[in-house]
Amino acid sequence: MKKLFYVRHGKTVGNLEGNYIGRTESDLVGEGVEGAHKVARQIIESGEHIDAIYCASLTRQRDTAKIIAEDIGFPVDQIRVDDLLLERAGGDFEGKPQKDFFAASEEEQIAAGAESFQALADRTVAIVKLAQENHPGETVLFVGSAAIGEMMRAMIKYQDHTRMFDDGPIPNTELIRFI
Repeated sequence: MKKLFYVRHGKTVGNLEGNYIGRTESDLVGEGVEGAHKVARQIIESGEHIDAIYCASLTRQRDTAKIIAEDIGFPVDQIRVDDLLLERAGGDFEGKPQKDFFAASEEEQIAAGAESFQALADRTVAIVKLAQENHPGETVLFVGSAAIGEMMRAMIKYQDHTRMFDDGPIPNTELIRFI
């Protein structure tokens, strides 16, 4: 893979409500749709050619990827859906205030059914490796969620899953180059 870009899905109802939505479906709001169009404009204006787009099966990720693809002229039927890009599962915290989820320790989160940071790191490494194998010399765009993007950044930049939060949160619909 020559280049890897990452975009967190557009803003959703759950984002606006301040809830941890993890693997729970939450539709894009108008601002989220516009954010996806904005990313597409950035790609077009930069002159980047996207060879592959990957997203997870959650509606917010698929819709964001579809908007970007349509706007840049990428065939929507060639978007690769891979659940290695799913958001970190929140277990019993899903649909509840984010502040409660983030106030809990990882052990408390896991006890409530959340995914461990190590499992998230393993998925992150796997999807990047898959893209590298499938797209040598090409430019890839991943459309995901906050935690998977933050972990991807940590694993690429630091090769250390414990540094996931070192560079702050990944905002919705911001085009970020990881490789």
